[in-house]
Amino acid sequence: MEVKSINVNTVFDKKTVKDNLNKPLYTISGFVDEAFFTNTKFGEQIGFKGDFVAVNLLNGEIFESVAAFVPKGLGTQLERMIKDNPNTSVEINATVMAIPSDKNDKGYAWVAEKPMTEERLKRRAALLENANTASKKLLAAPKKAAKEEKAA
Repeated sequence: MEVKSINVNTVFDKKTVKDNLNKPLYTISGFVDEAFFTNTKFGEQIGFKGDFVAVNLLNGEIFESVAAFVPKGLGTQLERMIKDNPNTSVEINATVMAIPSDKNDKGYAWVAEKPMTEERLKRRAALLENANTASKKLLAAPKKAAKEEKAA
């Protein structure tokens, strides 16, 4: 479904959120081209322009937009990545959830895992390579033992 912007209110209603605290509620993926600031009833908020897709993890509904608003911590990180990489789209792949909070009258706050930065992707690739190398060594052991049995 094409929407004006992807945000927590686009994807969920308040009752659904309260019934599903501490669970992954939606994923957001896409490419961020630029950040912008807008005033809302909650104060100044950062938004992003680019190409985005969100998937409601409870019912599978898909949302598409050229604008997105994300939880504050993730927004701050994306803003920094955009400043550090001018004239380049920044990729976002994050899971968003609501956690109990007494800091507002809703009773919950939105949080997101960190997006996959280049550094995290490199570290993950190195870990996978090490695990792959180790598993190849372990898999080689039974073949050697089988050859010794045939020789005996």
